[in-house]
Amino acid sequence: MPEKELPFLTVFARYRPAPELLPALEGWLVASAVVESSTRVMDAKLRCPEPPPESLLQAVGEAVRAAYGLNGLRLTPLFPDPVEEAPPIEETAPPPEQEALPPVEEVPVQEEVPQETEEERLFRQTREMRRKAMKQALEHHEKEAGFRVKRIYGPRQIKKAPIPMNTLELNMGTVTVEGDVFAVEHKELTKRNAWVISFDITDYTSSIRVNKFMPGDEGAPIVQGVKKGMRLRIAGRLNLNRFDNDMVLEPLVIETAEKPVKTDDAPEKRVELHLHTRMSPMDALTDTADVVKRAI
Repeated sequence: MPEKELPFLTVFARYRPAPELLPALEGWLVASAVVESSTRVMDAKLRCPEPPPESLLQAVGEAVRAAYGLNGLRLTPLFPDPVEEAPPIEETAPPPEQEALPPVEEVPVQEEVPQETEEERLFRQTREMRRKAMKQALEHHEKEAGFRVKRIYGPRQIKKAPIPMNTLELNMGTVTVEGDVFAVEHKELTKRNAWVISFDITDYTSSIRVNKFMPGDEGAPIVQGVKKGMRLRIAGRLNLNRFDNDMVLEPLVIETAEKPVKTDDAPEKRVELHLHTRMSPMDALTDTADVVKRAI
């Protein structure tokens, strides 16, 4: 438990939020954080400048829980106690009627507007900027977090985790893979009223062709639903294509999958340089010795 309130992103340094969430999280402070050792469940109380949306709390809590390997994480926001309103002033009874006095011309009184100090102005602008940034981050997060698996083909949901494509062997039978579609070559057999669905998928360790003969309208969901650039998870049976004499995957279930976001988690960032010289297999005119001398 921290002895004093610390920034949220300092206490949970392993958590790497998306850039659009940073403005909403910068004002969060951790008032306390307690982990139950037997259940590995953490209770954390937060001091927030604005009431955070419940969806944002849940999304951030799930990400922090996963980053620290916790079984559960409860984030409880704290806010200042509401200021009690002053009781209404009771109107006093009008005095008894007296002798009428001549009317006095009323002079409009201009109420003095308190001047806003520089500190108050900066605080107000910061609060408005934070509220706007939080709204934009929440809208973006809801769009990003709104990914839902869509089943394109097959009778059931895929339960098994995908395996790398460079480990596939013909004797494995039924397998699950996941990757990006980089080529689509479906063929319609008009005379036979059938389709030969065919597309290539890669997980960047290797690639495999998804291929199957489908009579009637059986292949319509794949023809209409699978497009180049999509990321798919496929459960299927490995077979040998007798026309190409190559291993192919006969699909049983096809689902959409969420594309992973590449992150740089290295504590010390770096830049990698690439250079072609006369020693490279590609065309280049740069002399290696000149480059080394220049670097020194």
